[in-house]
Amino acid sequence: MKPENDRKKTWNRNAEPVCFIALTALIGIAYALFYRHYVPFSWDCGYHTLFAEKLFHQSLESMAAEDPNIPIHAVTYPLYHLSLKLLAFLMGNRYYAASYCLLGASIAAAVALLRVFLLRVASPANEKEKIFLDLISLCSVVFVTARGPLTEWRYYARQCAANPVHNPTIIFVRPIGILTILAFLLFLERFEKKESYWRELVLFGVASFLSVLAKPSFALVFLLAMAVIVLEQMIRSRSLKIGFAALAAALPSAALMLWQIVVVKDETAAMEVVVRFGSFAEFTPLEVLCVSLATFPVPLLLFSPKIFGKERTYRLAYYALAIGWLQMFFLSNGSSGDFSWGYDLAVQFSTVIALALSQKHRLPLWRRTLALAVFIYQVACGVAYLVLVGQSFEIMI
Repeated sequence: MKPENDRKKTWNRNAEPVCFIALTALIGIAYALFYRHYVPFSWDCGYHTLFAEKLFHQSLESMAAEDPNIPIHAVTYPLYHLSLKLLAFLMGNRYYAASYCLLGASIAAAVALLRVFLLRVASPANEKEKIFLDLISLCSVVFVTARGPLTEWRYYARQCAANPVHNPTIIFVRPIGILTILAFLLFLERFEKKESYWRELVLFGVASFLSVLAKPSFALVFLLAMAVIVLEQMIRSRSLKIGFAALAAALPSAALMLWQIVVVKDETAAMEVVVRFGSFAEFTPLEVLCVSLATFPVPLLLFSPKIFGKERTYRLAYYALAIGWLQMFFLSNGSSGDFSWGYDLAVQFSTVIALALSQKHRLPLWRRTLALAVFIYQVACGVAYLVLVGQSFEIMI
């Protein structure tokens, strides 16, 4: 009987990661099939694919003259387009096929990396808690705004949401962003323990640089939040050493962003940045309050001063959410709404972290249950939104 019991225990241990891998693969394939249907008719995905195809074969000036909607300013963050170009070459110059494969793979990679991240920061005590983290990771690439009266029954239009389907560069940067955050937190952890941290510091610097090459919106929000975390650590340790180390790693990314701002001079909406309350959607103060409550209800329901004081990851998530919120609702560059992307990433990250760490620290059951119920509704809204986009090819729903 003992060998049989051992086999059962081994199966129970292996079942959870095997099921997670299978579900991650399925969600990546499902998204790839969605994009196979959607990309040929989409706006952003279609034009970014066209830009990737024309890159190195046609000048930026001739592209702009041919079609002003081609995002030539993306030459300053071309990592997605270069990756797409390489994959298309390997697939016989089939750019549309390469795009939906790359986007599906990016979504699956974000799920997998997020699980690695959550297992490390949330320290699950048993298989049930691991499964909970698995489900959060899988749902992290699906949920949107809690559609209802607060948003005038919109899913995405005007207020945006955590998982936009129409912008390939924001989808592509998500796994790189998760890796950046993980490397940053590992660097701080090793620094505190007085262990060698150079490997983690280099990984943080490289990953953050790649994130800027993929989509600067991530760094525009999260590097600022990380700077606050480093400042906290400097004050606590009464040492400048960690500040200089983090600055050295982040400096190439900051320099690249400065170069991007200087280079983009094509007089498009991308350069017409103004300070204006209400964002590109021109919300009133009451509307900002309403859409905020609907977009990130879980972090609001699960905010805990106790966890905030104990958990660095938790603080980073809420700092990013606050910075992203300020950018979303106080900066605008016209109808393109480019300051929404970092906000969307912050909403996604803070929602997931709030759910995971509320379990770890055992917040009152009623709060966790209420937040989970709202999150499940947001996931249902995300599925409904995907179906509607697939039927109408319309994103502003």
